Amino acid sequence: MSTLHGFWIAVTDNRVFDGIVTRHLVTHGDIIAINAFYKSDSYSFSDIVSRLKVESPTVRVLFYTWAGRKPPGADLIGAIPTLEDMDRRRRFLLKDRSGHVLTILVGGREFIVLDPRLPEAREWLSDRVRTVADLVESDGVALDSAIRSPRFRSRISGNRKDYSPAFDSMIAGVTARTPLTIFNNLSARSDQEQLLAFAPGASIERFGLNDNIARAPTFAADIEPYVDVLGRNPLKTFLVYGRASRNRTPYTTYDQDWQWQRYLYCAYLLGAGHNTRWKQHAGFLTSPFGGRANGLEVYADALHDLGTALGDYTLEDGCYRRTFERGLVLVVPSESRRRTTVLIGRPMFTLEGTRVTGKLTVAPGEGHLLLQRPPVRPSALSREFNPRANPRWRWSSLRQESSEWYLHLDRTRDDDESEHDLALDLVRYRSPRGLATLWYRTTDPSARVETVVEVDDTKVTARFVLIDGSLATGRGGDPRQGQFRGIPPRASQFFRVPVIGGGTPMTSDGRWHTLVMDLDAACASSRRYRFRRGLFTRLLGMLDIKRMRLDSKRIPVTKRASVTR
Repeated sequence: MSTLHGFWIAVTDNRVFDGIVTRHLVTHGDIIAINAFYKSDSYSFSDIVSRLKVESPTVRVLFYTWAGRKPPGADLIGAIPTLEDMDRRRRFLLKDRSGHVLTILVGGREFIVLDPRLPEAREWLSDRVRTVADLVESDGVALDSAIRSPRFRSRISGNRKDYSPAFDSMIAGVTARTPLTIFNNLSARSDQEQLLAFAPGASIERFGLNDNIARAPTFAADIEPYVDVLGRNPLKTFLVYGRASRNRTPYTTYDQDWQWQRYLYCAYLLGAGHNTRWKQHAGFLTSPFGGRANGLEVYADALHDLGTALGDYTLEDGCYRRTFERGLVLVVPSESRRRTTVLIGRPMFTLEGTRVTGKLTVAPGEGHLLLQRPPVRPSALSREFNPRANPRWRWSSLRQESSEWYLHLDRTRDDDESEHDLALDLVRYRSPRGLATLWYRTTDPSARVETVVEVDDTKVTARFVLIDGSLATGRGGDPRQGQFRGIPPRASQFFRVPVIGGGTPMTSDGRWHTLVMDLDAACASSRRYRFRRGLFTRLLGMLDIKRMRLDSKRIPVTKRASVTR
């Protein structure tokens, strides 16, 4: 099977978890940690858990909270209801040397902190985690900021030497009350690895890159220590996150991001096992403030079935290699000063389908994954609508006509237009699929489609643009909000998305039509953007849709389908 993923997802709107996204998540992963709202008008946290469990009864869903920290004013499930009265329990909180409640700053955000040296504080946290796990019917908890020996220890009152052992006891207490506890912030420091004695597993948040520090990433500091941790702990569960930069500068193209993430994936495979899960992204948010890949997406590189590893990795002439039943992984560290030539003992194939035999040269910072058989070309993406594939949107209903299913969409509220956002390529492919075809009918003259796409920008500024089908190709418009199934915060790169015309207005005569949207051509006509991937299509107005297809080449279509009105 393909590489199993472990998702850790943060949202600004619970509506992200519609029927399409939930099916995608359980298709590719079996552990899903979620930081979302406990209550929501559209999708409560327990509704999300239920949807995932319906799609896959074996999936393990974890709710998110902090390991004894709380930012005042936070409103997601990590704070409300999990830690909601922590502010009022002053006797449980850490105090500074002057006896005042200690506050710490992390990323410009203020936190208060439980004192793990107090048995009653530890018990309170364990009780709260168990209570909320029961309320939302989750399989456990994902603990963020689980730092065994934090820097702020120098500021606290009392015996500082007792802090780390007490923190161990706090994690152990939570673990005893939940089926699965995963703590975040497993770093290369051996001190953090000691927490594995008190929890079933951990996440490695910054595999390959820590964009919170200024130095360049290296294999020796940001990859190899983690690979070794995986090897030392075969009975623990690990969620490993290959990290790309979230910073808006320097600008990275789609291919540069892909090359980096392929390098990280190949490096992960050096230590991967039955107990590890993988994910690549620029951050956990479903609509990242910076960078490219979000918390939902997976890279197509990880979809190939390599089989079981045939032993541990080896290091030969500066190249790390590991052999699998159906593939071979090669990695040369980014800090290496020279290329390495590797002898390939049998004909193999790159992920792009190129046949490789004899010798292969691997450059510093490159990862190569070679397959024994040529890879299969990705099929077109098709979004169908029927009882087994229901997006479960508000202001929509599945209907049947002449034995065919279609989705009827009513108008949404003016402030809720993102409710009918249709996810497109949640799997990131190297080759663009820029031809979208929508089968629809409408009598609404205001009905239109907007598609948010990922691009390369010649001005090295924008990573995403919005294509408005009602505007003529080559025309532009004022920037708009373009976040998938939600309203973007002002700091988000989706708050002001550049707008270009798509030249695909809808026909409102009440008959079935086929709308072909050349997203690649729309971007090219701007003379600035190069199309790379379709994120989602926003369906606006009252209309019926039978299906949507996304492909890389033009397919024969009929102007009108044969459904009788």
